[in-house]
Amino acid sequence: MRQCVLLLTTAILTALVTGCGKEQTQAVVDAGELLETYELDRRHHDPVFFSEVDLGEFTVTQRREPDILVVRFHLYGVVPDKYLEQFNALVVSHGERIRSEVREAVQAGSLEQLGDPTLGWLKSELISSINGVLDTRMLRDVVFGDFSFERG
Repeated sequence: MRQCVLLLTTAILTALVTGCGKEQTQAVVDAGELLETYELDRRHHDPVFFSEVDLGEFTVTQRREPDILVVRFHLYGVVPDKYLEQFNALVVSHGERIRSEVREAVQAGSLEQLGDPTLGWLKSELISSINGVLDTRMLRDVVFGDFSFERG
């Protein structure tokens, strides 16, 4: 396992330093942070190291001719315990931008994507967009409560 991580780290560092054939730029990568991120990603559902943060209730309407689709859910973020206080502060200061990103992600989803029982596509979109708004990688997963959608 350690050999795999070391090999992965070496490959990433080599690609960053060489620029993958593009104009060379100087990149700074902390190997310890990279390994910590790998370990946290591997354990992102472990309740011992992670907490859930309430990100709010949402009702999003999509116009899909000839129907209107109404999607309702409660969203929770999964964050490492050591970043919990910092993440909560970011959620308070960026709350409306987060809500806007969540609405946009749901509105961009197809009927098939929103009807997927695992909601894999939507989870991926939300994690990426929320982390983008917060300019961090603290959010590791999202969990839905009371997810439903209706055609109207």
